[in-house]
Amino acid sequence: MTDPIVGQLKKWTSCDVADGLSKLQHPHGGYLDGLTLYSPEYQSGPTKIVGQVFTVKFVPKEDVEAPKLQGNYIDQISKGAIVFISQPAPHVNAVYGGLMSLRAQYLGAEGVIIDGKLRDL
Repeated sequence: MTDPIVGQLKKWTSCDVADGLSKLQHPHGGYLDGLTLYSPEYQSGPTKIVGQVFTVKFVPKEDVEAPKLQGNYIDQISKGAIVFISQPAPHVNAVYGGLMSLRAQYLGAEGVIIDGKLRDL
């Protein structure tokens, strides 16, 4: 991905970006509660990912208002994207795992953020 905005943001820390968003009156300065770094090690190191977010929101299958995708979302990820997966209640099964990670990596995703359950990583 050659988005010039992403290139500019890579120069800054997440604190700098959040402060800027706050000055622009973005709700909560872009803060997302409960995110925790687990890779390469639990909350350690200088790991930083920057890129456009590819958002996936799981919904109950009974939700007839939700958009329907052709194929699997994982195949629609563009190179350089950060995949954000949201698993709202009442879902109880894992929505992401090792095979999805392999595919995302193959397609060039920068990273994956999961608000929900995962397995086999």
